[in-house]
Amino acid sequence: MSTIDDKTPTAAEEIWDGLDTTTSGRVGAGNAGAIGYDKTFGATAFTASYLNQGGGTNGDGGTTPGTAGSSWDFAVQQDLGDGFEGGAGYGVIGAGSGDGKQTDDSEHMTAFVNYTYGMVTAGYQLAEENNGAKGGSDEQTNAWGIAVNVNDDLSVSYGEREVEFAKASADHVTEKTTGIAVAYTMGSIKIAGNMNDGKGLGGVTGADDEMTEIALSFAF
Repeated sequence: MSTIDDKTPTAAEEIWDGLDTTTSGRVGAGNAGAIGYDKTFGATAFTASYLNQGGGTNGDGGTTPGTAGSSWDFAVQQDLGDGFEGGAGYGVIGAGSGDGKQTDDSEHMTAFVNYTYGMVTAGYQLAEENNGAKGGSDEQTNAWGIAVNVNDDLSVSYGEREVEFAKASADHVTEKTTGIAVAYTMGSIKIAGNMNDGKGLGGVTGADDEMTEIALSFAF
């Protein structure tokens, strides 16, 4: 699901990039040490992955299983025609235990739709993580973004995202992030920048952060 964990349109980086937490609201087991499958059927793209024992490794000659459970997920993306693109994904993230048993697994799911009309692309995405751990926090994400190709060289975007942390034994906290991005291309030179702002990061009240980034790249 990491292929579609955030498909909202942007002219540069995602609106959570560079903030103190970049994992909130993002679904999927990760791809380090995973076995992946990728196949395109016409206008449909399918990806899947399996992560055995959390991708943990042993020293030479070691036989002890990893402490994390095995995980799997998949995602489907589809060109829907008439400017629409959509996709969805689902996965089970293993918690495991010292003997490798699957306990307290978490469910991850997401869906998105983007629409392009002329020089404008708008998108909306939902995601949900049901934490299987006792006392853990569930996460529900709503995000949207809009990007505009002003001309062949300049593009700008704006996006917002809210991640509600539904805590088992405390007040719910909503993480809110916003981001503005600009990209300008002149021949082989590209200048891109973004300003991101986040509040309640990681579901912690008062945990705020902001970042500004400017990147210059050359194509040879």
